[in-house]
Amino acid sequence: MSLTALGLTAAESTATAAPLEATQTTADNWVGSWSATPMTPLGPDNTLGMPLTFVNQTLRQIVRPHLSGEVARVRLTNRYGTQPITFQDAKIAKQVPGTDNLPAGLGLPPLPTSITDFPGQLVSAATLAGAVQGAAFVPGSSKPLTFGGATSVTIPAGQDRYSDPVPFAVRALENLVIDFYVPNLTGASTQHTIGNQINYLALGNVSGVNPVLPLTSVPFLPSGISYYFLSGVDVVGAPTARSVVTLGNSLTDGLMSTINANNRYPDFLTERLQNSAAYKDVSVLNEGVAGQRLLFSNIGPSTLNSLDLNVLSRPDVKYIVLETGINDLANPPFIGIPGRHPEPITAQQVINGMQQVITAAHARGIKVYATTITPAGDLTRPARGLFTTYSLPDVVAKRLAVNNWIRTSGAADAVIDFDATIRDPLNTNSLRIPFASVDNLHPNDAGYKLLADSIDLSLFN
Repeated sequence: MSLTALGLTAAESTATAAPLEATQTTADNWVGSWSATPMTPLGPDNTLGMPLTFVNQTLRQIVRPHLSGEVARVRLTNRYGTQPITFQDAKIAKQVPGTDNLPAGLGLPPLPTSITDFPGQLVSAATLAGAVQGAAFVPGSSKPLTFGGATSVTIPAGQDRYSDPVPFAVRALENLVIDFYVPNLTGASTQHTIGNQINYLALGNVSGVNPVLPLTSVPFLPSGISYYFLSGVDVVGAPTARSVVTLGNSLTDGLMSTINANNRYPDFLTERLQNSAAYKDVSVLNEGVAGQRLLFSNIGPSTLNSLDLNVLSRPDVKYIVLETGINDLANPPFIGIPGRHPEPITAQQVINGMQQVITAAHARGIKVYATTITPAGDLTRPARGLFTTYSLPDVVAKRLAVNNWIRTSGAADAVIDFDATIRDPLNTNSLRIPFASVDNLHPNDAGYKLLADSIDLSLFN
């Protein structure tokens, strides 16, 4: 999607970065360390209820960086809002290690049987209660974030803002705490719905207030697993530092993985990279969106409509792992919403869309590694809950046709064969049972690790 289509002119885009440019040198190599794709508010236009709004509240959100650095900046977003939003007293700190570990038996999402499960966060009250300790940060680690030197920033609808650079020791795989206060009614809130990380909310301006452990009565209470208004953390990396974007749908977003455990496949890939001296300067940016389609927007903008802004415009991106297509092919009722292209999608349309992504990325010098589409069940062992249409015979046939093109066309720079890695040899249209979640469509934690372990790290040389 063009900047203009999102209400961002070229001049406005430049102005957004101006405070940052005034305080950094041309030698700085800004590289994404963490990301969450901005999504449209889940409002009446896609049947998920009213958009969530905030007023006179402090949001405390937990992120796990994927690249280390000594200087950081944070990206706030009002990309899909309807009015200007003011953010005050933003801060960055280090979470007390281990405080967001959930008690045994908590954190596994239930089978989604209704689309209302998604705004319900797929998280139980017991899981939320078990996470209350995670609001604490390491004493003395909190630092203020400014925007053009000010502690307050008003972001117009349709725009993002980076904070000024701040000296802060970000360490890969060590959680950060990001605070900000919203004094006025926000209107519709740009969000990332399935964050799989419990975040926190408090009444009034308590940004930077640190609860004392163990917590008994605290201002911050668990609010669910979505991210609001927060879309990225960057660090100044070494000259060789670079990022790989994992681009896809709920499989990339980590749906059905354990909450707070960082067990998405991009997380496991990050751990492999960070545990190898040769790849510590490679960051993984997760641009997965549960429910996203390649071709047409529905739950969030489509891959094609958001490619420029989320991926191609970033100079640090050198590789894309492209995992997409199943939501287009299955066209389930909760995605095929009137006015949002409910007609069936062919395998050739998905192939054409993937080719568009590859061509656009190659024009920017970005390599694309295409994953095959993982099994979605069939009539003998169908997907469950919301996802039964993914297992219909015509969807199976289209999935196999797209996979054949991925494997044989040579269009991508390499093929990552997720399908062959995780399919059941006794029923190749279904996931291997030890690696399947309760819905028989998404992997479980072990399945996500299996996918990450199948990726050849030399692709990121």
